Amino acid sequence: MIDCSIRVRNTGQSEPKGVPLESADIVVAGGAGAGDLGGWNKIADLAGTLNAALGSTRPAVDEGWTELATMIGQSGKMVNPQLYIGVGLSGEQQHLVGVVDAKVMVAINNDDKSPVFEQVDYGIVDDCREFVPVLIQKIKAYQEKKVTC
Repeated sequence: MIDCSIRVRNTGQSEPKGVPLESADIVVAGGAGAGDLGGWNKIADLAGTLNAALGSTRPAVDEGWTELATMIGQSGKMVNPQLYIGVGLSGEQQHLVGVVDAKVMVAINNDDKSPVFEQVDYGIVDDCREFVPVLIQKIKAYQEKKVTC
């Protein structure tokens, strides 16, 4: 007997949860410098802490850390944030062409010769896997002080 049952599988890309990239005032984008899924999750935590949209580069998508819908650049989405924070990305033109007229651009990369530093307003030379958790702690401490009555 032949099994004629039909299985339906969703093959479309869903929009990631959180703030939509195209309309976000703050975008945190991560790249291959995250190192692994654990490092990527730290970048996602930073985006969540800032109530920012989470964006990515092609390598982060190719590694399976995030969905294609988060990709910014030539093959992805265009963003126009007030604040763009690039974490662990090299600054390849294929990605940065998607960051249109950002008011302030910040990069976190452990290579002080990375091309990304030529494109941003502020650069932080540090390992993002170590720096981002400390940054999140500082932001949360500031947020707690600000809302204390």
